[in-house]
Amino acid sequence: MKKILFIVACSVLILGCTTDSTKNETFYNSLEKDTEIVSLSSLIGLDINKTDFNIDLLKNKNENDKLKTKRIKLRNSVTIYNDPFRIIGEGNSTLIGKFDLFVELGFGPSDYFGPIATQTAANGDVLRAFLVSEGFDPELGVVLEWIFFEGTGRFENLVYGELTLNGTIQYVEGEEFDAIGELEGEGFITY
Repeated sequence: MKKILFIVACSVLILGCTTDSTKNETFYNSLEKDTEIVSLSSLIGLDINKTDFNIDLLKNKNENDKLKTKRIKLRNSVTIYNDPFRIIGEGNSTLIGKFDLFVELGFGPSDYFGPIATQTAANGDVLRAFLVSEGFDPELGVVLEWIFFEGTGRFENLVYGELTLNGTIQYVEGEEFDAIGELEGEGFITY
């Protein structure tokens, strides 16, 4: 079994493993030392780092004096499926508490097409984000940058937000899913 790091930005915003912990422990204990690095862009056939969208449109969509900006920190686990591409997960955030995560390919603002993440809090509030860049850092692992672009509930007036996640996503052979991951990160949301 090869350990593969996907360079994704999922997220994510954002992610939770749906398999049981015994299966995960067995997987982690059986990993080989060799690591092959693969980008999410190559997996889904899109160049995430070359999207044509206008972030300024998001930043300026609401000039309300009552807006507040809050920092967000989160940690999540994910399971990644390739055919069709989707990420299913769960996590915990300083801003929305426990959440479920679902990522799929879709359209976002300014004709963006790529991974769109939906975080759903326990109370039903939703945050949506799109992946703007992916990379790899030898100390941090996978580095994913997300832009929040809409929300519901207390986030229905969301103007803009950014989230940077880092961690590992590892390829899994012989399962109904293709990879699992553990990510954490921080950013901010203005709403």
